[in-house]
Amino acid sequence: LNSALSLGVIHAFFQDKTLLRMTAVLYAVLGILLLLAMFGLLTFSDSSNNFVLFYVRRLIIQPLFLLLFLPAFYFQKIKEAS
Repeated sequence: LNSALSLGVIHAFFQDKTLLRMTAVLYAVLGILLLLAMFGLLTFSDSSNNFVLFYVRRLIIQPLFLLLFLPAFYFQKIKEAS
């Protein structure tokens, strides 16, 4: 749900379909990597790594990538315009 809302915010700000497609691919790749990391931590770690599992889960749930992508895409648009 957060990924869909983040994609909607990026589309509302930039209204560029190629940028939206690239962002969707990035979200998919990063989501798969984070889910694999969480699965690996759940399967192969002992109970002492609960903090690592907590932070991986936070990366999956919270819209951190949106906070990274918005300024990056904004500065890219400014650079292309000048």
